[in-house]
Amino acid sequence: MYKHRTGRWLAVLLTLAVFAVACGTDDPDDAAPATTAAPATTAAPAETTATTVVEVGTTTTTAAPAGETTTTTVAPTTTTEAMAEPLTGREATVVIGKKMDGDTKFDPARAFEELYVLVLGSVYNNLAQWAQTDTGYDYQTLLPELATEWSSNADATQWTFTLDPNARFHDGSPVTSDDVAFSFMRLKNVAATPSYQAANVDSVDTPDPQTVVVNLAAPDAEFPGLTTAAAFSILNSELVMANGGAAGEDASETDTAGEWLALNSAGSGPFTFDFSEPGSRLEIVRVDDYWGGPPAVMERIIMVNIPEAQSRIDALARGDIDLAWTVIPHQAATLGEDYTILQANTNHWYYVIFTTDAENNNAFVANPTVQKALKYAIDYDGLQRLCPGYTANRVYGLAPMRLGGITDGYERDLDKAKELLAEAGYPDGYDDPENPIRLQTFQWSGFCPGFGDVAQKLAADFADIGVKTEVQIRDVGVFFTDFRKGDLDINVSDWFPDFPSAMNSAAVSFADGFINWQRSLWPDNAEGWPLYDEIKAAGDAALASVDPAERLSLLNDVERLSLEANPTHLMVEIPEWYPHVNTLTGVYYHAVHRFEPYRMGRSR
Repeated sequence: MYKHRTGRWLAVLLTLAVFAVACGTDDPDDAAPATTAAPATTAAPAETTATTVVEVGTTTTTAAPAGETTTTTVAPTTTTEAMAEPLTGREATVVIGKKMDGDTKFDPARAFEELYVLVLGSVYNNLAQWAQTDTGYDYQTLLPELATEWSSNADATQWTFTLDPNARFHDGSPVTSDDVAFSFMRLKNVAATPSYQAANVDSVDTPDPQTVVVNLAAPDAEFPGLTTAAAFSILNSELVMANGGAAGEDASETDTAGEWLALNSAGSGPFTFDFSEPGSRLEIVRVDDYWGGPPAVMERIIMVNIPEAQSRIDALARGDIDLAWTVIPHQAATLGEDYTILQANTNHWYYVIFTTDAENNNAFVANPTVQKALKYAIDYDGLQRLCPGYTANRVYGLAPMRLGGITDGYERDLDKAKELLAEAGYPDGYDDPENPIRLQTFQWSGFCPGFGDVAQKLAADFADIGVKTEVQIRDVGVFFTDFRKGDLDINVSDWFPDFPSAMNSAAVSFADGFINWQRSLWPDNAEGWPLYDEIKAAGDAALASVDPAERLSLLNDVERLSLEANPTHLMVEIPEWYPHVNTLTGVYYHAVHRFEPYRMGRSR
């Protein structure tokens, strides 16, 4: 029988380094967690380096026509490397350094920071997985994981999945349709940040232990792809309920399993929790009797908190860690020939968002004509070159071009911007110390350009048309607490699609999509807003289409309409950089989980 995890897709083959600690002990607990250095600067890169840079990218998902059935009769592609024998001891331990102070939740229904995607992808399974190729992942081909086949009705409002009868949770109990129903409805009803992903799930039927019928409120031809998202991890329902879990309509009030799931796992994946100190350190260990394939080669994955990007590079150079999670690329380039930098083109986009709430936020900003003027004021070429030595990709519409987004849109035009300001009644721009425009973003380490750099750049661009803003770079927790209740004038933030899909990337910025509904508050202030009704109708039509070509064409229509009036405005798509040493094998960039420790091994 085909073993699901050994059929996981590949990205470009990369290698990492032998783990070493100064004290030479074999106890993983002695691996140095991290010291904090000064924040990284954006100085120009050095001219000489022997570090290898490997670039990988992702492509779009194509939905299968509704009504078709996907089964295991599709021959899986095989990995280019056979699974090695499981290792033990020091060489079986991988240490990853990352800024972890925000990584405190590992509950699929609540987690929404960064590290959770790797953790959930390792300790849980999903219904489906993306196919592998010899050089990367094929995001147009889904393969079975917990499900062996699936099909939909004609309008893609009902999806039926058949479960693998061999699937087992870590405690040995079978994975059944009740577990899937519990996991999906809990994700929806806990009503935490990731719950928007299950908003379209109306109900889940379980006619027998191996059959799951998901009933959707509206058509979704890409629903099987959505089930690969980390939030759709399948939990052991009995275990979670025994520890406070609930999935009913009142789960937002009755479910108390979040804290338990931050310290324990309830999954069926190739790893399980061993130690968890949320925000500081997390260790997951190999499941030796993993149902989905041979046990992982690596025995233990340790994630430690190293807040600053430069400190992660220093820890890597000392041998304290094996892989640094997102760094400034020109700083990592000095590591030398024993290291590789993975440049991952990730569909990770930066956006600027304007309030529509003139009553509670800045009324000047909450003006659609002003917002259009501000979009024309942005120096997009300058934003693309803000990371020294690297050029970011433009995003013109609501999805990166690599996924099928539109390929033209705003370019800087200061005369047009000033003309629009005058049309809005502000011929001299805006400068009001009594009611300043808050241009806010958050502190983060490891992305290039940094969010603060982008905010300062936008402030300078807006000043060129006489609009003065007050830049505020805030603590990440405080920033998102206010952002998620619509308390903003102008904010700079970022987004990853839940899985590599143009529609999934764009839909959060539709008229009533998650970002506009929760943050710009556009649906609450739609009356009198130009094109709101047209953009909403166009978005509904795109989501309802079950024909892949028509679906993308309709999506592009939404993007073009949005250029005129959408308060959410995408600007650039940035890569991420992950340096590592060269003797750890099987590190493949994954567009959902970042990496899969199940694929990692050691070269001898």
